[in-house]
Amino acid sequence: MTAPLPQKQTFDPLILIGLSVGLFITAILIYIAYTATISHEQEEHNARSSLIKDHLIRKINSIDEVIHGMKTLFDASNEVGADEFRLLAENILTRHDYIATAQYLPRVRDIDKNDFERHMRESGFVSFSISNHKRTATDPPLATADYYPILYQEPLSPLNASELGKNYRSFETIRPALERAIDSAQASITPLDPFATQKNEYLTVKAIYAGKDTPDTLVTRRSSANGLLALRIDAAKLLSTEIESHTELTLRLNRTDIHNNPVTLMHHAPMLSPTASNYPITQFSSHFTFDSGDERFVLDIDHPLYLDEINLVLITTALIIGILITLLITLQARRISEKTVGLQQRNSQIEALVKHRTNELALEKERAQITLGSIGDAVITTDQNCIVKYLNPIAERITGWAESDAVNRPISEILHIVNEETRAELANAVATCIAFKQVVRIRESALIISQHGEETAAEIAAAPIVEKDNAVIGSVLIAHDVTSAKQMAKLMAYQATHDTLTQLPNRTLLIDRLKQSLARAPWLKKSLAVLFLDLDRFKLVNDTLGHDVGDALLQQVAQRLISCLRDGDTVSRLGGDEFIVVLTDISHISDVRILAHKINQLFEQPFQLAKDEFFTSTSIGISLFPKDGEDPHVLLKKADMAMYRAKASGKNNFVFYSEEMSTESAKNLSIETELRRALEREEFELHFQPQYDCKTHRMVGAEALIRWRHPKGYLIPPNDFIAIAEETGLIIPIGQWVIEQACHANVKWQRQGLAIVPIAVNIAGLQFQRGRLLADVTAALQRSQLPPQYLELELTEGILARDAEASTETLKKLKETGVSLSIDDFGTGYSSLAYLKRFPVSTLKVDRCFVKDITTDPDDAAICAAIIAMAHSLNLRVIAEGVETQEQLEFLTTHRCDTIQGYYFSKPLPETNFVALLPR
Repeated sequence: MTAPLPQKQTFDPLILIGLSVGLFITAILIYIAYTATISHEQEEHNARSSLIKDHLIRKINSIDEVIHGMKTLFDASNEVGADEFRLLAENILTRHDYIATAQYLPRVRDIDKNDFERHMRESGFVSFSISNHKRTATDPPLATADYYPILYQEPLSPLNASELGKNYRSFETIRPALERAIDSAQASITPLDPFATQKNEYLTVKAIYAGKDTPDTLVTRRSSANGLLALRIDAAKLLSTEIESHTELTLRLNRTDIHNNPVTLMHHAPMLSPTASNYPITQFSSHFTFDSGDERFVLDIDHPLYLDEINLVLITTALIIGILITLLITLQARRISEKTVGLQQRNSQIEALVKHRTNELALEKERAQITLGSIGDAVITTDQNCIVKYLNPIAERITGWAESDAVNRPISEILHIVNEETRAELANAVATCIAFKQVVRIRESALIISQHGEETAAEIAAAPIVEKDNAVIGSVLIAHDVTSAKQMAKLMAYQATHDTLTQLPNRTLLIDRLKQSLARAPWLKKSLAVLFLDLDRFKLVNDTLGHDVGDALLQQVAQRLISCLRDGDTVSRLGGDEFIVVLTDISHISDVRILAHKINQLFEQPFQLAKDEFFTSTSIGISLFPKDGEDPHVLLKKADMAMYRAKASGKNNFVFYSEEMSTESAKNLSIETELRRALEREEFELHFQPQYDCKTHRMVGAEALIRWRHPKGYLIPPNDFIAIAEETGLIIPIGQWVIEQACHANVKWQRQGLAIVPIAVNIAGLQFQRGRLLADVTAALQRSQLPPQYLELELTEGILARDAEASTETLKKLKETGVSLSIDDFGTGYSSLAYLKRFPVSTLKVDRCFVKDITTDPDDAAICAAIIAMAHSLNLRVIAEGVETQEQLEFLTTHRCDTIQGYYFSKPLPETNFVALLPR
């Protein structure tokens, strides 16, 4: 059985067309690349030629400048000697390598020729004589009126010394240039074939005239010419750099003579590279004409471009791109051919796809129904006549209509929307959106009223359903229930203006109400009062009973304040334990006094806190409108000042604001500012009050007390600045400074051979709570090298009682350093045996308020005796301060007090006076 013949392969014509188009594009790209390459080479040649021309012009111009400079020397001197000329010429030849020789040719008249030659021989040129060029039979006769022999020449050597005396005027080729130079007063150029040592040399000549100025007329120039300056120029060196850098260039430098005939000054032609093609692709030529003085130069630059000099990168790139384009077009043609076959196959699949898509659309519609039924917003759809076609479950709930009942009813019958504030019915959003073909939104104050009368706050949006031909076929309305959101907004607005703990107006609402009352008061011709309340001992409640109990106290205080005020008055809590009461419509100041007294009486009844009764009081500061101000913030500030004065006056009372308080506040602010500077300027100093043994009256210690010496020289007592320092926090660095100074002073006294006594330093509450007391004490002891047993720290009971646990831990760490600890002002605060047993202290200090009246007040005497006995029973040392009389000393001695401190022995002394009391 014979095998079947293979089918004949046919070539797709579409692929053939694509291949032809690709090859045509490739040819165009190669032509464009070739043209661009040649153009680029032409541009490079033009740019290179311009640079060569500019360089040549600068050098030719520099020759004119050089020969003009030489003329200036001759114009300025009566006579230029050989040495002067040699120095000038050497400088010129060194700086300009293209100047081969510099020469001076004096003018010698025929009648002076013999005298000139004799003078030159006498001057050392023994063989000097003026010689003319050897003439031929064809030369015209030579006029001998004047000679221009070479007198000076640089460089001068035995090889060229014979040129001295040669008369340039006798050379037919040179004479015209000499005459042009004299007549024009400009530099003149001529070839130098008779004298040229190099092929490309030419001569530049410039005339020198009698006098300093150049004559104006031709006759005067010819008669007053004194000589000539000549420079031999090596034209090849003018372009030496270009010849070396561009060996492929042909360079020709010509000069035009008086008949406009070109005279070649220099010509350079490159040698053909052995590897170069003998046939140039093209040749670039540049022709430049330029003038220098009266001379015209012509520069021709030729560059034959050979094949191996062309940059083939662009052409190669064009070829590659053309090939790629050809491949892409061919592949695209093949792909189109294949797609044609594919389209035929797809047509058979379209019907099946349409059927499948129809099924999917039905499924999507079902899903949309499920989605609309499950979303949280109400959705209602209508046709173009506002007839309801669909309600989702949320819409059924809000409108009170079931979908089956609502469908095919007008939307106006199903949906009722009113203004939340005015209760007026709002326009039908669906009808509006259909009429104007745009979205309609109702975002604020909209209520939907169901058919059962239930109200729902909602944000409503209605949008038209538009087909492709812009025809409206219906609408969709979405209502978002914002009832909960509005309730939350109201709650947040309330919380923004009320204190969350007491439900009283906060500072924001207080200021607003105060502004309204102040604006109304002048019209009513009434006064207004602002009462600033601060609870006394509130911090003690928080520290001892906890913040929950403190919050309960604040709530009870708020209720009591509300109960005693009129309806038009305002009670506000600023924060912490501060309350503000605003009294409006005040007819007389006595009304304010009565109410303030009434508020104080409210606190006489105990507060029930954590099953215990607690007594507290309040300090009240009062400011009045319009006497104390007309601005809410000013009235609050002044009431605050008055409140602090009430606290300072003993608490549980009220004080009206006075201008003296502002003065005091300003004074305190000034003290605060100066206090900060005092630390920087070292204005503080320590005074020391001795402490004596009660029995032996021997000094056993001292207390370091800070004083502030003002720059004006007077001392500021501690009572005037310590409280401000504690308020501002400056007490921490001040206290650290006191510890440092006390330690260093004690070490200094010990090194001076004085008795060693411990120094006591007071520690402020803020310094103990927020400072770095342990680190500061340790650092001071290390820096001063003071043994720790000679430093005693005094702390009050109040400081230690605020946080007993933390205080105990800090005191233990301080005790471990070796310093002594004492309780200052014992008996005035939170005196407790439990504290004394817990705290690692070694000394009790009896406050001066008990010592002052021990000889006249039996109670103080009993308290003082009890403190001493109790301290001794706990193995504590006792120091009594404020001892001023013999009787006080005897009482304390009788009751076995250990140490005495007071004016009876010594007041606090400056260091120099205190040192005098220390025994050696």
